[in-house]
Amino acid sequence: MKMLTAWTKRNPGRRFWTCAGNGTRKCKSWDWIDPKICDRAKKIIPGLLDKINEKDKEMEHLKMRNKQKKMKHPVEDPSCGPTQIKNL
Repeated sequence: MKMLTAWTKRNPGRRFWTCAGNGTRKCKSWDWIDPKICDRAKKIIPGLLDKINEKDKEMEHLKMRNKQKKMKHPVEDPSCGPTQIKNL
């Protein structure tokens, strides 16, 4: 048996047990772990997940933009100043 999480409109975030199967999806047996979700939660959870997904996308966009800026303007390490070569 393995535990999965349903993300349907009727059961958002509700965990259940199912047989492990062999990847062919022929297993039809399952059993809920979590109790039924109230109607209010069914309405609220999808909106909250959308907000989280939006923030995740925004964070990835900002990370990429920050990485591009660093590539355009590399930060110089002051400990690696110009080296002087003395005449021998």
